[in-house]
Amino acid sequence: MRQLVTTYSTLDWSADGTLVTKTRPAAHDARRRFRNELRVNRLLVAERPPVPTPRLVGHEVQGRRLTFEAVDGEPLGPKYPHGLGAGQLDAVVDLALRLRAYRPRRRWLRRLDPVRRLRLARAAGLLTE
Repeated sequence: MRQLVTTYSTLDWSADGTLVTKTRPAAHDARRRFRNELRVNRLLVAERPPVPTPRLVGHEVQGRRLTFEAVDGEPLGPKYPHGLGAGQLDAVVDLALRLRAYRPRRRWLRRLDPVRRLRLARAAGLLTE
């Protein structure tokens, strides 16, 4: 069985590689993080976005576990990379543009303005032209 341990969770792949179970540790904010992630993943099941996402197939609230369909490839990371190649940057911009039209109706879902976020990142020196 394959396992990946991160700061806020542990990912365990099933023996056949078709499922991934994400477990949150018993940290001080684990319950809040887990409930938010469960809420977002339920939204993604109810209102599919225009980009591929792993489908939530089960959850266990007391154990803070979420089980997803596994997707091919290696886990993405780090969350905030130090640099992006031209192809990667193009892919991020393409993703932002594809998600722009995705407007699920949930009062708790905060909308992010990708153009503003990119402009702020550029002004902060995090992105170059």
